[in-house]
Amino acid sequence: MLRGCRPVSGLSLIVSVIVIIAIWQRLCAYPEDAGGSPNRGGLSEPRRRHRIETRERSLADCVPTCWWQQTSLLSHFTRSTICSRLTPGGRVSISGRMLIQTQGGTRAEQQLDTDDVLLAAYREHFGIVLSRVPDDPAA
Repeated sequence: MLRGCRPVSGLSLIVSVIVIIAIWQRLCAYPEDAGGSPNRGGLSEPRRRHRIETRERSLADCVPTCWWQQTSLLSHFTRSTICSRLTPGGRVSISGRMLIQTQGGTRAEQQLDTDDVLLAAYREHFGIVLSRVPDDPAA
């Protein structure tokens, strides 16, 4: 095994792929962001903040990044459990035992105290039916 890497469960892979797809959908949904945005430092010329390629990608193009996100001890995804997806008006996420819903710029957080409530949230918001609560990577 590579140093700094650890085995990945099937659920971790699914969650990582969901997050990468959500990020990719965001990039594809807002291509106008590629042109840069006004520099708020008082200069009148726009400053490019991001470079976005518009060429089509396959899921296989995400494999190296996905592998790093799943195995690196520096990755956020190996330090906590996160599941997130875009909704028509915002985003819904479960981070650990916290349900986070953003709608029209308003963020609402709800602590999911019991295993049954947490499993129901995965099922309702993501269509993921789990037999048990995912292991906590931080434990």
